Amino acid sequence: MRAAGYTPSHRVENTSRLPSQTIWNSCPWTSIKDGMIEGSVLWDDFTFDSPNFGSADATTNNQKWGSWIDSGGTIAPLAGFEYGAVVLTTSTTDNDAAMIISGGGDGGHVNFIAPDTAVPHDIWMETRFKIDDITTGNWFVGFAQPGVDTSDGLITDTANTYAAVDYVGFHVLEGDPDGLDFVYNDSGSADQVGINAMDTMVADTYVKVGLHYSYANPDAQMCRIFLNGQLQTTYVSKSTINGATWPSGADMCFVAMVKNSSGAANVMTLDWVKIAQRVN
Repeated sequence: MRAAGYTPSHRVENTSRLPSQTIWNSCPWTSIKDGMIEGSVLWDDFTFDSPNFGSADATTNNQKWGSWIDSGGTIAPLAGFEYGAVVLTTSTTDNDAAMIISGGGDGGHVNFIAPDTAVPHDIWMETRFKIDDITTGNWFVGFAQPGVDTSDGLITDTANTYAAVDYVGFHVLEGDPDGLDFVYNDSGSADQVGINAMDTMVADTYVKVGLHYSYANPDAQMCRIFLNGQLQTTYVSKSTINGATWPSGADMCFVAMVKNSSGAANVMTLDWVKIAQRVN
């Protein structure tokens, strides 16, 4: 029998539907939520209290979430799924997109402060998602700067390229449509692939991706990356975060985006997202 308080090893994959203890056991979630520790939390499993994401070919701001849907696309609940999920579907037109962005697209939830400027905040993030097609399409989940809530505000119409914006997250791009990478960029530098091919995606199969950014981590592991609760062996170091390619000091929103690269609709299903920031 496992002892009370058992914590799974960070070396063991966890494909359950729930958030991963390997990320969240270090997070004082309740104290942040109750105002006992300064910070912010965001949890959404897209059930009954989730917003209406609006109509096609428009930006919609519901304060908690903003959205963009090109004409013919939809953002809607996953039918018949009692736990809640949101489905982002593009039209069949190449380069059409569907996306959601936290804070209505205006206000950031986290800030990756560089340690050479101030004491950084602790940031935890995890989300569970799946994609319908591993032969076409562009997909992103993670953080990006406010104001990217347009069809080409993050992933552009030029294949496999980003706009000149700040972002940290996970993507699958049409040049490698089943390869999941961890990526980041400061708006003034070249796009960075922190972990190449960290997973081979399977169509219509959920994965969980996450990170923990902490000044208390060793310098070589300041930002730790997780796949299905399993700690990856490549990290983002303190020196990289102090450098020119990491989006240090930028307010960031959570973004989930799918962008078409073919004549067929592309679909992303987002089960939940969980984010916390402790102000240090």
